[in-house]
Amino acid sequence: MDLYKKELILTVVFFVLLVLAGHLGSWFVIFPVDPGTRLFGYPVNYTAALIVGWPGILILVALYAYFGNRLDREIDPSGKSSEETIKSPED
Repeated sequence: MDLYKKELILTVVFFVLLVLAGHLGSWFVIFPVDPGTRLFGYPVNYTAALIVGWPGILILVALYAYFGNRLDREIDPSGKSSEETIKSPED
């Protein structure tokens, strides 16, 4: 598969995951659960939103950065940034 297609798929997949995780509280409004359902002794809709909220988003962003950097290294194996490859007119 073309590397740029891989990059597009990676971006779209993580975009969907981040939107779903960031709006988890809304999913409990759209698809309500039994108020008696508990997780760690608290209502599941509050606990899941807290667990998936900041820590979950942080983990997803770290994974996206890892896979994105790995894919960038495949696209440009020389390791040079675009600023290094562009020569100024004075050179």
